[in-house]
Amino acid sequence: MKHAIALGLVSIALSGCTSGGCDTGDSACKGTGNTNTGTPFIEQINYDCSSGTDCTWSVVASGGQIGVVDLYLAETGDTSGSCQTNPNCSDEGFWTEYHNNFSLVGSGGATEEKAITLTIVGSYEDQVQNSTTLFDMGNSTIENQLTYAAFITDSAGNYADCFGGGHDTSYYAADCENLR
Repeated sequence: MKHAIALGLVSIALSGCTSGGCDTGDSACKGTGNTNTGTPFIEQINYDCSSGTDCTWSVVASGGQIGVVDLYLAETGDTSGSCQTNPNCSDEGFWTEYHNNFSLVGSGGATEEKAITLTIVGSYEDQVQNSTTLFDMGNSTIENQLTYAAFITDSAGNYADCFGGGHDTSYYAADCENLR
């Protein structure tokens, strides 16, 4: 199952995305980051979990080279609070993950793409940053419970764009206004 999701990326510590731009029905809308020459802005984020063993997340940006990609995932639709003693448990009691080891997979014309492949695991004890994920986006229950936010820098390390979406976009709203 392959999906295209438009998102923008930025470190959670950063704020200041400009809002606007995305229609909730548009699966490949542009982020509204700085579109000056050399500053990348998010065109789309894709995830592909069709193998059943791995999920690959990719970010496609235009306008300049992508520096760092920070991807934040939170299972905001799980209200059981069952992860409260686990290392990646949020204050609200649901599972969160952070991944930032994206590699360049495509570049051409005005766009650039970076991706990360994460092995799907079934236990929080096996979840490792930049290596594994509990979020099997081929599973409709998880897909309907996941909230995500992605942030990118330009090649010099300056904040460039952010975007997010999913179950409860208000979860990342303080850090990125570019949500749908």
